[in-house]
Amino acid sequence: MNDVLYKNNQKVIGSIVRLNRIKKNMSQKALAKGICVPSYLSRIENGELLPSDDVISILFERLGLKFNDSPEFIEKGLKSFERFLNDLNFNEFDYTNKLFDILERDEDKYISSPLIIDYFLAKLARYSSTPNRDKFETAKNMILSSFDLLSNNQKFIYTFYTAIDILILSDNKQDGKILLNEALSYKESGHCYFWLSYSYRIENNPIKAYDSIQKALNLYVSEGNIISIMDTYEKFAEVYFMLDNYSDAIHYLEISLNMAKKFNNIYFIEHINSILSWSYYRLNDYEKSLEYLN
Repeated sequence: MNDVLYKNNQKVIGSIVRLNRIKKNMSQKALAKGICVPSYLSRIENGELLPSDDVISILFERLGLKFNDSPEFIEKGLKSFERFLNDLNFNEFDYTNKLFDILERDEDKYISSPLIIDYFLAKLARYSSTPNRDKFETAKNMILSSFDLLSNNQKFIYTFYTAIDILILSDNKQDGKILLNEALSYKESGHCYFWLSYSYRIENNPIKAYDSIQKALNLYVSEGNIISIMDTYEKFAEVYFMLDNYSDAIHYLEISLNMAKKFNNIYFIEHINSILSWSYYRLNDYEKSLEYLN
């Protein structure tokens, strides 16, 4: 944890100064006036050098910041962000929304702390593909302005949730697919392959869609992501529907349904039942179709 603490980390100082300056719509020239030359400030913001404590204090004072770097605050924040992203990965959306509401109430504290980038990444993930466009775009622009300061794992989070936002809300699906492949260059992820499969289904490419969803399943099994495993079997079915292979599609839907029943996931049970009913209806097996509606 020491690599994100205190004022001896030039990347931490650089990200806090740069992001808060941008948030206040202040130019480098305006912030640097009477403190240092703009080029020196630029090097601070880029994490190329660590200024003296006096310069840090004056910059923070001009930005209206109180540096929050107590070990207790950092430790609690790190655990909260880790739990938020982990639960989001496991599709615990109701819980993560409530958790981020708590984090968001302390936004002013986080943006004047070593956790500023972690906070904006969590904000980006929370509002990705939601109607809250202003909050998503604010987080996105703030992170993008300091992209060179991000670790590979942080770059993964940024590219993945930006890709999902594009795939769900934009007509330009190709850009989303490009970002997913970029995210995979930072870290392998079941969700990346899951959404790649979606992009290939849109392109009517069942072979690549199947290959991607198989890779997603393997990763979900290794991490024990039950909800995503159930969802993945449904996506196998969608690939077989593309090939008019209803027999194999129904087979995978039954696997998903059995898992949903085992874990008593009411939403999934009703959802898969409705698809199975539609499948048998398309096969003109109306009696069987009605069974899944009861």
